[in-house]
This record gives sequence, C-alpha cells and structure tokens, in this order.
Amino acid sequence: MDKRESVFPLTALKVGEPAYIVSINARGELARRIRDMGLGSGMPVSVVGYAPLRDPLALRCAEATIALRRSEAKSIMVRQHVETQPAATRK
Repeated sequence: MDKRESVFPLTALKVGEPAYIVSINARGELARRIRDMGLGSGMPVSVVGYAPLRDPLALRCAEATIALRRSEAKSIMVRQHVETQPAATRK
C-alpha cells in the first residue's frame, strides 16, 4: 500500500511525517473534544513523538502541540503530504 495515495489513521504516521487531516470519524463527546482542540479537515498535522507503548502521542497542528490517546487518534484519518518537485525546464 502506498501511503502517499491512500487515507489512513493518524496512528500510522511515523514521527516527523507530514500529512493532512482528511476526516474525523468520531461522534458525540469525542468529536466535540477533537473539534475543540482545533483539529479539522484540511489541516496539516505531524506526529512529534510517542510515549512508551505508543500511547499517548503528541502531534503538531496549527502551531500547537497536542497530546491524544491512541484510541482517539485512530478516528482521525489523514493523507500523507508529499511535496512535488517542479519539472526541469528545457532551454
């Protein structure tokens, strides 16, 4: 599976990999909590680090560092951000 083209849970990101939030698959209190943290579709996000046993995780989003439980982060779907190089120009 090519992560650059697919949508996957935030928990699948390695530390430092840039991605964009595609959707948040949560309801009720969890959905409200995630929104209250300022997370939403289209926002750039990256994992800063994982605690022992990979729970919780710290992520960077919109100039803020946020800690989320792994169970919460699984509901945030992302697409890896790939910077494209401009094609070489001919003379």
